[in-house]
Amino acid sequence: MMRNPHIVQAFERELVRRDKPDYHRNLELFKAMVRQAVKLGALPPQNRLEGIEDDIRLIQAINSLRL
Repeated sequence: MMRNPHIVQAFERELVRRDKPDYHRNLELFKAMVRQAVKLGALPPQNRLEGIEDDIRLIQAINSLRL
């Protein structure tokens, strides 16, 4: 249990503020995650259309919203 969580939160805010997003670094991380998923067999899916019905229902529900 943290005794001073506000100090940790302030540190995290400062760290995020200082550390600017790096497109190339993030792209390399993404590529590494995709390679790992392929090695683990999670990608590509066996059946590419699996779950498409759920996606269609979700898209229809979103499109029917009046904003």
